[in-house]
Amino acid sequence: MEKSAPITRKIRKPNPEKLLEIFNNDLELMDFFNEWSTNGHNATKAYLRFHPNCTEKSASVLGARVLGKVNKAEIMREFGLDENAYFKQLNDGLNATKWNDFTGDREPDHKTRLPYHDKVGRMLGIESEQQPNQTNVQVNISEAMNKL
Repeated sequence: MEKSAPITRKIRKPNPEKLLEIFNNDLELMDFFNEWSTNGHNATKAYLRFHPNCTEKSASVLGARVLGKVNKAEIMREFGLDENAYFKQLNDGLNATKWNDFTGDREPDHKTRLPYHDKVGRMLGIESEQQPNQTNVQVNISEAMNKL
């Protein structure tokens, strides 16, 4: 079965001077942010990269503090990722379609739409952040019915 084409948006290349300005001309902070980005958004690993003699527990706290100085929203805007891009992506996800192999028609792609519906539901307060744990139980009643 053919999957929906991924929804993509071209991320623009930031202006280096503007990016440095966002970091208040702090090259160390900018280097930390770059390291954080390349280390899977792990502030502890990023901090340890620049301070290898630091304990992991201290690096966790100090890395979080350094990351707190970064204005992530401004950086995202510089890359062209703002609220409009977010809501456009959300809307595109809510309207995802796929080809039906039997009819050859486009139809709603519910598997792709589900996480977008969940996100909108949480934003609107309809869905909770944490879904309740659900355990499926199979009850066999055929033997009990035969004894009746």
